[in-house]
Amino acid sequence: MTHSKQKGVGLIEIVIGAAIISASLVGILGALTRYVAVGLANGPRVQAAYLAEEGIEIARALRDASWSGFSSLATSTPYYLAFTGSSWSATTTATTTLSGFTRTVRFDSVYRRSSDNDIFPATSTEAKYLDTDARLVSVKITWGGAAQSVGVSY
Repeated sequence: MTHSKQKGVGLIEIVIGAAIISASLVGILGALTRYVAVGLANGPRVQAAYLAEEGIEIARALRDASWSGFSSLATSTPYYLAFTGSSWSATTTATTTLSGFTRTVRFDSVYRRSSDNDIFPATSTEAKYLDTDARLVSVKITWGGAAQSVGVSY
């Protein structure tokens, strides 16, 4: 009997095939678990980015409503945006928006290089002048006890 040497070979092939399939499924499930965890962690960051962009839009609305009121806000001072009735205002009283996010806005002076009127850092040693008709608006969103933040400037 020649086929008695192959007794159990089919069973070994099945066991090896099942092990390969099991290892593949474990890898796929591990990757899927990681992708879901990363996706859930990015949710607050995306929400913060939207709140930051909204802060820039609110600053534009404040500017468009009254440049004198907008330009009179102190530079390098953190402000909070508050909606009162039908309009937005900048206040120094801390406010929290939407599920523990805090939005702060800073209005800074803009300096321009004298040679070509490009916006230039105030710390530069090149010839520059203060542009009184412009402000740099920076919005920062913090959450999780200020452990995480997103910022945008315009």
